[in-house]
Amino acid sequence: MAEVKPFRALRYDPERVALDQVVAPPYDVIDDDARSRYLARSPYNVVRLTLGEPEEAAAAFRSCRTRACSLGTASRRSGG
Repeated sequence: MAEVKPFRALRYDPERVALDQVVAPPYDVIDDDARSRYLARSPYNVVRLTLGEPEEAAAAFRSCRTRACSLGTASRRSGG
């Protein structure tokens, strides 16, 4: 049986990031135009983690999960 453990939540720091620039609806309701708008709002917008850039721009990464992990780590290190 799987052992499920809680983990500490990651939250944006509203002192550093304007929350209206980094939040978005669930990934499955965002079309390509909306994705582009969310990506343009902030380098820390959650859409970078959930949907990412179009595939041709992300070709250097092995998968969307690897890309999300890299972006999340960079964001935490920069304080975003």
